[in-house]
Amino acid sequence: MTKSTVFHDPVPDTIAQWVAFNGCNPTPYAYPTESLVQACGAVHSVTRFVYSGGRDGAQVVLVRLTGAGHGWPGEGRSGRPLEKVIGPATKIVDAYREMWAFFVAHPMPIATSAHEPAVATTSSSMPPSF
Repeated sequence: MTKSTVFHDPVPDTIAQWVAFNGCNPTPYAYPTESLVQACGAVHSVTRFVYSGGRDGAQVVLVRLTGAGHGWPGEGRSGRPLEKVIGPATKIVDAYREMWAFFVAHPMPIATSAHEPAVATTSSSMPPSF
């Protein structure tokens, strides 16, 4: 472990900044909370908050996990020694699939050349398993 300290803005402040930047509705739709009992017996939950109505179809999505540690969601391989430092692993969501679904739903325009306008491309296929 290092002795350095990193400061981050609180999550609600960061979400509010992205919501304002994208012109989204400041009141999100909150999907019902899902819960899962992990192999260790702990209960982890996930709640998705979607801020929609932004410019050009923009959305801001917050996926809030409760009970999980700071490992990569979906990996579930932190192991006991590491869990003492970062908290318990979770399988309640798969972060790879969550991000892929978001990026597929919100493709960035791709410029075909410096002189042509950007065009959006979409793909509905899921990413490879990692």
